[in-house]
Amino acid sequence: MWIKFEEVLIANAFWVTERANPYFVLQRRKGHGTRGFSSILVGTIDSVFDTKPPPYRILHQTTNSEVSYSVSCAIKKDEIYKDWDWIETNLMPTLISFESEDDVTDFVRCKVESLIAQAVSDITAAQPIESTDSRNFRAASHKFAKLFSMPEEEKLVNYYSCSYWNGRLPRQGWLYLSVNHLCFYSYLFGKELKLIIKWVDIKNLERDSTVLFPDSIKIVTRDKSYIFSLFLKTSETYNLMEQLANLTMRQIISDERQLPFKVDHNLAAKKSKNVPKKVSFLKRDLDARAMSESYRITFRLPSNEKLDGTLPLTLWTPYNKQHVWGKMYLSNNYVCFESRVKSLVSLIIPLREILSTEKLDNNPNTGYDRNNAILISCLKSNFIFSHIDDRDFLVIKISELLSRLTEDRRSSIDSLSRQLSTVDSQTSWLPEPALSTKFPFPETPESTAKESVKMNLWELHFIEYGRGISCYRTAKARELILKGIPDNIRGELWMLYSGAINELSTHRGYYELIVQQSLGTHSIATDEIERDLHRSLPEHPAFQSTLGINALRRVLNAYAFRNPNIGYCQAMNIVASVLLLYASEEEAFWLLVALCERLLPDYYNTKVIGALVDQGVLEELVKEHLPELYNKLIPFGILSMISLSWFLTIFLSVMPFESAIHIADCFFYDGAKVVFSVALNILASNSEALMAAKDDGEAMTVLSGYLENISNRDAKIPHIVHSVAYGSASKRASQTSTEINDLIYDSYSKYGFISANYIEKLRVKHRINVVQNLEDNTMKNVIRSLQSFPIISKYLTSDQIKDIYVIFKEEQLRQQYWGQTLPANEKFDLSHPFYEIFKLDMDQFRWYFNHSWPWAQAENTDALVIRIFKLLDENTDNFINFLEFLVLMVVILRADAEIKLRFIYSIHLLNIPELISSPSVSEYECDSQETELGAEAEEFFASTEAETEPKAEEPNVSFTFTQFLSSINIINNNQKNSHSFGSQMTGAIFGSTFSALNETSTSGDRRSSLPVMNQQQFIQLWKTLYDIFTGEDNEQQIYHCIASVGTYLLKLGELSSQAESTQANSIESSDTLAANSSECDSNDSTKSDEKKTLEGMEDNWFITFEQFCAALHTEQQLVDLFEVKYDWYSVLAKLKNWRIEKQNSFSSSNPNVITV
Repeated sequence: MWIKFEEVLIANAFWVTERANPYFVLQRRKGHGTRGFSSILVGTIDSVFDTKPPPYRILHQTTNSEVSYSVSCAIKKDEIYKDWDWIETNLMPTLISFESEDDVTDFVRCKVESLIAQAVSDITAAQPIESTDSRNFRAASHKFAKLFSMPEEEKLVNYYSCSYWNGRLPRQGWLYLSVNHLCFYSYLFGKELKLIIKWVDIKNLERDSTVLFPDSIKIVTRDKSYIFSLFLKTSETYNLMEQLANLTMRQIISDERQLPFKVDHNLAAKKSKNVPKKVSFLKRDLDARAMSESYRITFRLPSNEKLDGTLPLTLWTPYNKQHVWGKMYLSNNYVCFESRVKSLVSLIIPLREILSTEKLDNNPNTGYDRNNAILISCLKSNFIFSHIDDRDFLVIKISELLSRLTEDRRSSIDSLSRQLSTVDSQTSWLPEPALSTKFPFPETPESTAKESVKMNLWELHFIEYGRGISCYRTAKARELILKGIPDNIRGELWMLYSGAINELSTHRGYYELIVQQSLGTHSIATDEIERDLHRSLPEHPAFQSTLGINALRRVLNAYAFRNPNIGYCQAMNIVASVLLLYASEEEAFWLLVALCERLLPDYYNTKVIGALVDQGVLEELVKEHLPELYNKLIPFGILSMISLSWFLTIFLSVMPFESAIHIADCFFYDGAKVVFSVALNILASNSEALMAAKDDGEAMTVLSGYLENISNRDAKIPHIVHSVAYGSASKRASQTSTEINDLIYDSYSKYGFISANYIEKLRVKHRINVVQNLEDNTMKNVIRSLQSFPIISKYLTSDQIKDIYVIFKEEQLRQQYWGQTLPANEKFDLSHPFYEIFKLDMDQFRWYFNHSWPWAQAENTDALVIRIFKLLDENTDNFINFLEFLVLMVVILRADAEIKLRFIYSIHLLNIPELISSPSVSEYECDSQETELGAEAEEFFASTEAETEPKAEEPNVSFTFTQFLSSINIINNNQKNSHSFGSQMTGAIFGSTFSALNETSTSGDRRSSLPVMNQQQFIQLWKTLYDIFTGEDNEQQIYHCIASVGTYLLKLGELSSQAESTQANSIESSDTLAANSSECDSNDSTKSDEKKTLEGMEDNWFITFEQFCAALHTEQQLVDLFEVKYDWYSVLAKLKNWRIEKQNSFSSSNPNVITV
């Protein structure tokens, strides 16, 4: 491969010259392809310093110069020799004619550059977007894939030099961070060390610094802890680890199947200035995601908003006539500003409201002299930004965003209009205004005066700072909110500060559409909503009427229809009912969207993971700020109890409504940090009483009484209590009353330093632990549900089930990582058994079957796989769940012979047309000494199947997997007091055959736990028996046994049909069967006599399972084969090894690797 000219000062260090001419040398890296001290030394140096170059290179050098230049390199010998031959043929004849060595060097440089340019132009069109990465990073990606056998879909994000503490000694090497894995590689003095850790397995990730491990990163998995240190960029490495782990946990939380990671290809085309060069495009994408998420949290923007860039400048604030330094944020729908001084001023300008952007001239009279300034004109106001380094670039950028917004807005409006036009609005309804306007409480002169004072203060604030989305947001607004929001503008301010106003403004008509679509739908969510409707603020008159109940029903059903992954969760009804009191119906819907999807993420899903995460956050905050109280309450479990009840409803269900609504005001302004601040203050205020509590009940009584006695002297509505009470009413009532304003003021003054970004950082930390605990609980629930089945609990321990569960889950994760076949992406219904979480399709099941089980050696494995899959797939959804998969493993590997025979009999009760109509089984090869009996049976199977034409209209036997499990339970119950099921059945062929046939032929009342088998099914069954024992050591003897038993059963089936027609000659038939059997054993019957008998068989030929099992027990060799029990752990090891080999097939493996 031709490479760019690079100087080489020392040409012979670690290199051996293999070929040379006057201007070029071909060299090989020392130690490559050899063994010895030089190979170990050079390999160690290359690994430690990450300088491992390709083993072959060509240098250009001249006689009078001490500097050489690399022109080509290659990994394989034939590639470098190809370039060398090209030089000898095309360059050397020309170079000889040059007189100056400088001219030679210039000519070679130009020629090599032209070759490189030609090669680049040939492959540019086919290169992926990752081709923008540097050459060194692409080389590192290739090395990562080769070292750890990763497929092309597994993308490397970044790599860092560090040490891994393997015991007491550090191993210097390289840490590779990819989308799904953390990998480490070290090569020291001939020994390699590899670590591969999946992000889904990490339980804890922390940065620590001790005397032994300075500035280190500790990673804890389910099985082991890993410590890495000596980083050059510890903070960057830890932040990237945290981000990748959090990305994985969010995918698990979302109740969706993990999909391959997709980069934002728009980044490649984005125009940027002064952006630092990233080591990889994927790293740039992840950094952009992190900055966009922080941007959305800061300005309460929709979840699909992406940050385009930032720019330092000043904002002219007309209310105090000053230039405020800060940073402008540009995204696809908004221009935002935040001051350098925290909470001084912030601004949000939606692009949809911008009329124009223009440059301002430098005019001393305007106050903007000497500064590049722009004017952004909006519908209601103008905004001036100055001190802009590159004003032209900013104006162009805003213009591009505006032009893009116009097209996107037009297409979204057209799409929404088309959907509205297609909805058949048969049910007429009108959205309700704020319910408090229709159901007002009586007002007193005092409350009216207080409301009037607060309203006047807000009116003055609007005049000075603006009103609506583009107002100047200053600390003055927080001061007014702490004093209280008037009821008639509460809904407006909730919409403004929560950011819900943005979704409402950009989705006009959406609520109407989704309500119409949700009307008449039925689901689990709608049933739960109907059950909780009348439990939502029943003390308020608005929800004692059908008007309020219907509005609440529409909002909750609409959201459940919009977001089926969340659907409906208890506590949503309480929050939504409060929203409806102060906001219109459509506004309440968008407030609920903001609450569930942005302000309290992952709170309102089936697992309330968000509340569990914040429970961990609260515990850490209490431990940090109230350590003594933390040590007291942790044994009681109080913190976990209060966090769910307090946080899910934002205190609305645990304190008087008129007081809790004040906390909701602050929550919509400042976000989740308000909830934590108030919770900490409540605990601190009751710390003395809590420290004296003797148990959890007494502690909860203290907190319950404190919350019930919180009052609001400025409340307009009467006292409404709907909290959960603990302890005696008299004890709670004896506690002193606390004013809500004082509680909130104290919370801000004591814990106001807790920021939203800090809360989010703690959430990332605890999200990993919560998700892993939930995964562990899921595994325990799966194992517990599986052990309820007798066939599982009889043969497998919980540890054995866990082992196969881990392999099963890892394989599904591997396929999800790299975009292979997946089950349907559906939300798991918690009402279903836990073993239905994981499923296999036909291709995945075939992979497991072929590489772990002994029956996979059959010649016609595909037919056997199809039969087994069809039986296990009882609900015909083309998937089998973990229970069905595990039962199959137990049957084949661990079960007794009777269960195996019952299973192999059952899978042939299904009439599968594509298998029955397939070509007849191939003739089995028999040597010259094989018995005549086996040859005759073999010939009969082939001839009979060829003559048998399946009827297209014949229905499949309705035999199910559940029936099979029931039949196994029957066996287990009957075997309690018996030595062997087979020994009981051995005499069934002769002694009791005809009594069984008589009972079977009665009016449908068959004693057998399995249906009878017809001739066509029997032929397929016998083909399978021949197949599964292919390759055994004594194959011919086994074939003889199968043929002998098959002959018995063929004649039994003939006699069965005769017994159906007449019962009088049953004894005579028994004698005939005994005589025929004796003749078979003595080999006296002829081939023509046998065929004559078979041609007389009637269409109602059948055998029972008892006959099949008893006949097979006459051949001990076959019984011994079915009695074999395989070692569980050896099969699991085989599965694991095959998975490793499958992964290693992506690249060549090194046989001398130590894999941890």
